[in-house]
Amino acid sequence: MKIRADFVSNSSSVSFLLTMKKDMAERMAELSVNTGKARLINFIREQMEENGTEFSANGENIYSMLVTSRPKQIKEILGRYFKDGGLFYEWKIPDLNQEDFSGFSEEELWAMIYSLLHRGKISELKVIGGTPLCGKLRAE
Repeated sequence: MKIRADFVSNSSSVSFLLTMKKDMAERMAELSVNTGKARLINFIREQMEENGTEFSANGENIYSMLVTSRPKQIKEILGRYFKDGGLFYEWKIPDLNQEDFSGFSEEELWAMIYSLLHRGKISELKVIGGTPLCGKLRAE
């Protein structure tokens, strides 16, 4: 039996705590200019600045925000990324540097972010931390 290290949930909604160090997010967006990664980082940064909680740790500005996703909605919104009809197990992760997210709606951007969170791939953005607050590990 294999134990998968990614996060899986069968519930109708899943919550995550996002964290971000503001200056690191700004710098990574600058370094990733004109990429999908920059679009996602800037979107999350703006959302966290508007709706998150800012605090200081060791003299650094850090933001946190609680978000809740609904896997069924993610599958419906981003169906083109799922090779198996919408199951997260066969999700084709787009190349965040190559994918053009400029035409994505806010709903589609959130769905992409939630998909990265569910698959444990939010670290691909390099500056956003995501901690699941419910769910379970899946045994194969």
